[in-house]
Amino acid sequence: LTPKNATAAAELHVPDWSAKMNDWLFRLTWKPSAAVKAARASEQGHAAASVSCLVFADDAGLADAFLERWRATDANAFVVRPGSVPGRSGDGSYMIRPAERADYVEMLRELKAGPGLPAYVLHLWALRATVADDASTAAQTYGFDSLLCLGQALGDVGIPHPIRVLAVTYS
Repeated sequence: LTPKNATAAAELHVPDWSAKMNDWLFRLTWKPSAAVKAARASEQGHAAASVSCLVFADDAGLADAFLERWRATDANAFVVRPGSVPGRSGDGSYMIRPAERADYVEMLRELKAGPGLPAYVLHLWALRATVADDASTAAQTYGFDSLLCLGQALGDVGIPHPIRVLAVTYS
């Protein structure tokens, strides 16, 4: 195909867009923050340290079965149960209000100052929702609110190493 006016076509300037593509687009990059670098560095030292687990215990006995096996490996476990008054119970377990962030912060600060924060969290409280009178409210309190408070509290106290959280629910 040739244009009717060949001189007009020759004078028409078509820019070379391929040379400017780098100016058009951007490249996504990720740089680890200081916290991520510190967590990676401490993972090696933490792996050799005593491994512990924070267990948010259910009422059906799953937590008891887990704790029996976990403690057989000489690993530490800290049990958390819901209660109306926060603190420690006679058996050494923690009692916290499920939807009160301050209770979680206090418990985690106590752990951090004492034996140290756990490497693992086993959250079984969502299993409590099926035995409650008002299952939808209980599901929100034990399944969502408690995990939200836990995550916020971990951010508040600052974690020196990665903590893996496993939340167990009914499907």
